[in-house]
Amino acid sequence: MLAVALLAAGLWRGGAAAAPLCLSQPQRGFAVDVELALPEPKIDRSLSSAELSQRMGKSGRFTVHGLHSHGLELRYGLRHAAQPVGEGHCFWIERLEVEIVYSQPTIYIASEHRPGSCNDQAVRQHEAEHERVARRTFQYARPRFGDALARAGFPQPSAPLWTENPEAEAEAQLERIGEVLAPEVARLQKLMTERQALVDSPTNYSFIKKRCPEW
Repeated sequence: MLAVALLAAGLWRGGAAAAPLCLSQPQRGFAVDVELALPEPKIDRSLSSAELSQRMGKSGRFTVHGLHSHGLELRYGLRHAAQPVGEGHCFWIERLEVEIVYSQPTIYIASEHRPGSCNDQAVRQHEAEHERVARRTFQYARPRFGDALARAGFPQPSAPLWTENPEAEAEAQLERIGEVLAPEVARLQKLMTERQALVDSPTNYSFIKKRCPEW
């Protein structure tokens, strides 16, 4: 989780007594900030073709010469404020912060291929295309994550909520971020799978095979 200082937060969950009226805070703003972390991939030549095949679960069926591997990590947090009212606080969120992380990107090239050889270059270029597709897909998803948060109805300065326990509500609102973004994460993963499958088309494989005289 992204480390963010929690100032105060809450949503009224009281009993029979009516919640005090929370007035709009026109002098305070609200923003959604979605950032991407896209580090450069590491080149790894430590595994043989057989080991790469085993890692992909294709041992004995296919010869794997290269592999692009990465993870997806989501970090998020919020900045909020509260104003004492009655026996509780009026609460609002001023900033939602999300970081989509292209984590541990690695391009594996089978150790049998000598660095700089025809095979090495062909494999590296193919896996680099997987890496470019991953980057473009993350960039495509970025505004959609922001739109989902903006539509989700988080309490803003224009419409604060009353709470008896600001810190407990801060944690609840933090959990809501993950809930709101879960469908977007699923869509991103599905889109990533579909786009990467296009790179591994029979046509592309045939082109790579023809580039070099021996495999």
